This record gives sequence, structure tokens and C-alpha cells, in this order.
Amino acid sequence: MLVIDSFDAWLAQVHDDEDEYAYRAVYYAYMGAHSGRRIAGEACGEVLPGGGYRLTAGRDRELVLGNESARKAFVAHLVARYCGDRYPDMAAWEAARHRGLVEDRW
Repeated sequence: MLVIDSFDAWLAQVHDDEDEYAYRAVYYAYMGAHSGRRIAGEACGEVLPGGGYRLTAGRDRELVLGNESARKAFVAHLVARYCGDRYPDMAAWEAARHRGLVEDRW
């Protein structure tokens, strides 16, 4: 199982690679890991043949969640890191990031 530091290292690389659009990759990673299904977008996720789940984002940054426990731990880590006590869920967090980006642009 991956340790939390591995989650943060992958997220740091995503933030570095994607800059102001990193929130999209983070949200796609969340959606994929949460569902445990294949997803494609700013982050891509796939179920591995032998079990586990693989996420890629940014410049082909890869995070392999070796089993169900690791996948669930990653989802919990994302919610704790990005939502905290401020947002009720990741969809609300993503919407707030998007509004902020749009407001900065206009």
C-alpha cells in the first residue's frame, strides 16, 4: 500500500505540471478513484488487471494504488486535503476553484 507521502508527492507534481488548472486534474483523479472505474480527462484512471488502480495526470505522472484499501485511502486523503471543513464534498471544492478561475479571467 502506498503511504500518504506518495499521495502528496503525486499531487505536488500534478500542481506543478498543471498550474492553475490543477484543480481539474485533482477532481478527475478523485472521480476515477472514488468510482474505481476507468475515467479519462485531465487525469486518467484505469483498473489494473491484477487488481489496483492506476492514475495518470500532468506529464504522465503515475500513481498506482495497489489495492482497494489504497484506493479508498487516496479518496479520503483528497477529501481531507481539499475539502477540510470548508466544502461539503469534492464537487463543491471543484466548483469553487472553477468560479475563482473564471472570476480572475473576466
